[in-house]
Amino acid sequence: RHPHVTVIADEVYEHIVFDIENSPHISFASMPGMYERTLTLSSSGKTFSATGWKVGWAVGPPHLVHAVTAVQQWVNFSAPT
Repeated sequence: RHPHVTVIADEVYEHIVFDIENSPHISFASMPGMYERTLTLSSSGKTFSATGWKVGWAVGPPHLVHAVTAVQQWVNFSAPT
């Protein structure tokens, strides 16, 4: 319906689900036709109770992941404190 939409999905809390049987986490990228248009971001900090560790990752099609890796090295230096 909207072929030019790119989704940036923050799924840091994907493993923290209160009722997995009746209300499971559904990744946006797993929806029909969405993988090629979805960049999924996640982190180990919340899931593994290691909030001081700034370890995260991006998963998606090569053209979206490449864009993140091209910017990532510069964004770390301009983060607000």
